[in-house]
This record gives sequence, structure tokens and C-alpha cells, in this order.
Amino acid sequence: MWQHNCPHDATQVTVFAYSAGQVKDWVTDAIAARCQLRDVSALDDTALASCIRQDAIDVLIDLSGHTAGSRLTVFAHRPAPVQVSWLGYFATTGLQYMDAVLLDDWHAPAGAQSQFVEPIIRLPAGRICYQPVPFAPPVSPAPCLINGFITFGSFNNTGKYNPRVFDVWAQVPMRS
Repeated sequence: MWQHNCPHDATQVTVFAYSAGQVKDWVTDAIAARCQLRDVSALDDTALASCIRQDAIDVLIDLSGHTAGSRLTVFAHRPAPVQVSWLGYFATTGLQYMDAVLLDDWHAPAGAQSQFVEPIIRLPAGRICYQPVPFAPPVSPAPCLINGFITFGSFNNTGKYNPRVFDVWAQVPMRS
């Protein structure tokens, strides 16, 4: 199993993860091995807010934003003294009860604050930190280097595909 070393002092920081998802896999197991994992998929907002209060959470971070299965409405119950949005959504939550959103200069350029309800806390090196799992295969060379043209692939909601999107994609410059 993949293990990631958490750089915090477990005597000073207790981490809870609240899972409302239906998928239980090796990632779920890895998370459960590193923190207190709560399956909250069967709880309504009031019960989940009560659970968060009972766990005495100081800082509650939303990782879903306005995406499918989000539990963003729980934040309206103000279950933690500090509530922040990060990672799952790169725009304002539009919710006055969020204390901040963690973004970078690429996702919230200068002047963007007027489009946010919550204050922006700017991360210096990007909002996404990614490290592949040790067993990930190497990345193959880009086929466009051989073909001379770019082939796009997208896992997405098909309602987002339209001629205008395809036209914009066609303008992406190819690098060799």
C-alpha cells in the first residue's frame, strides 16, 4: 500500500477526514491509516455539523466546492470556528460563512477579489500539490511529437462539449 509521510506532529495536530463518498478503495484505506476517517455519507447536514462539533474541529476545510456530492451546505451550520475552501473548486463558494479560500495567482489573479465573497489566501507556489504514487508507470512521450498534431481527450460532462470548446482547443499551440 502507498504510504505518504505526513509532516505534522501528531501530538500537536489531530486530523479528521469526513467522507461522504460512495467509493471505498485503497485510497480510502490509506487515508484511514493516517487520520480519523468518518464515513458521513448517511448523515444529514444537521447530524454532520453535530459530529464535527463533537470532534472539536478548529479548522474545517472543504475540498469539494460546488461539485457533485459536495457537503458545502454543512458549512452554513458553522460547525467549526475557522472554515476554509481549498482544492476541489477554484472559485468563490459564494458563501458568507466561509472564512477564506486558498488559491494561487493563476486561479485568482490580481483584481479577482471582487469576484469572491470570502477573502483569498494566496498560496505562493500553486494550489495543487501532486506527487504520483510510487507504483505509477512512467509517462509516455507525447504522441503529437510523432503525429505532428494534437489529439485531445477529456473525461468530462458531455454537456460541456460544444463547437466553441473545440475551436478553443484547436488554438492550443503545439510544442516540440
